[in-house]
Amino acid sequence: MKRMTILVAVSFLLIIASIAGERIQANDSILVDPGNLLSQGITPDETSSEQPPPLPPGGNENRFREKFFEKIKLTDAQRAKFMEIRMKYEDMAEDIVLDLQKARLQMVELLRSDNPDRKKIDQSLNQILYLEKKRQKLLVDEYFETRNILNPEQRRQLARMMVRMLLRGK
Repeated sequence: MKRMTILVAVSFLLIIASIAGERIQANDSILVDPGNLLSQGITPDETSSEQPPPLPPGGNENRFREKFFEKIKLTDAQRAKFMEIRMKYEDMAEDIVLDLQKARLQMVELLRSDNPDRKKIDQSLNQILYLEKKRQKLLVDEYFETRNILNPEQRRQLARMMVRMLLRGK
């Protein structure tokens, strides 16, 4: 049972991470590719106040969400609660994702330097790892909060969905 819970948690993390990744890619390709920022001459300071535009209607996130709602057979109340939870964590994760992009851009700049400083590169890597860990913890928190709105059968259905997705490599 403990292994199944861990497997379900990891699966949920992968799904949420793929949703977040698709949202970022759909919203602003500049934020996804630090090299693109560099080629445009944009520095981390110039990107710090930018906010990505909202997802267009019918984006990948919306299709996944509807499929999830149908498979798990969420009630209208559960759907509303799920969306409330999702928006709460999406707002928290957005700042971390932007900070990650800036940290990665800084790492690229350090690596491109004529005389790369190993100590600064290690510090930059530690910052990236710290931010990534923070993002992953948010995903775990979201998983457990979402799991709490499901009944036992829905939890089992979610576990089956996650196992299938993991086995398919998604």
